Amino acid sequence: ESAPRVVFEAMACGTPLLASDITGIGEIARAGQEATLVPAGDTPAWADALGRLLADLGPARDLARCARARVEEHYAATTVLPRHAALAAEVAARAF
Repeated sequence: ESAPRVVFEAMACGTPLLASDITGIGEIARAGQEATLVPAGDTPAWADALGRLLADLGPARDLARCARARVEEHYAATTVLPRHAALAAEVAARAF
């Protein structure tokens, strides 16, 4: 899944996000800005990143706050739905 809902939900809830750095996730929540991203399948990197997040909650809270702001600005229904409706209207107008 290239845009997993759980990423959007974590961001919207202000939950610190620790995720695999796979296609899609890094475009939604950027490493070091809104999330801590680690290589997929790298268990030691996951353990280290989780340890850092739990050892000092300040940076985790900062990432979570920035994630919440990003999801509100770019992915909220009030932002996305008008764009989708406009695109659908444009496509429908060209079809006939």
